[in-house]
Amino acid sequence: MQVSVLVSAGPNSPAAVSALQYCQALVSINHKPHIVFFYQDGVLLAQNHLHLGPGEFSLTEAWQQFLEQEGITAVACTASAVRRGVYDEQAAAQYQQHPTLARPFTLAGLGTWAEAVRESHKVISF
Repeated sequence: MQVSVLVSAGPNSPAAVSALQYCQALVSINHKPHIVFFYQDGVLLAQNHLHLGPGEFSLTEAWQQFLEQEGITAVACTASAVRRGVYDEQAAAQYQQHPTLARPFTLAGLGTWAEAVRESHKVISF
């Protein structure tokens, strides 16, 4: 069963925590998500320089570590990312900014999400 996950909730939202816990639960039963697509404020979870105070839990780092460790395809919507200051190398050069996209994320358009939805048996949105 292929499951695709859409994360529109930003780093300060309980829904972003729920999305991570859902993906972790899928992995624990051997159902790795087909793709996790970050959209709207969810793209802020793909940022590599979100600073928190000492001792605060970093949901951004938790997402990044989980996705990289499990080898899950993580895509941030290009338009949403650029609007929020999240740039890969190519977008940074185009907008004369510094790259801020964390590993293992890539930027892509909504067509990538549409293709994932078409290929999936189940789509979950947070």
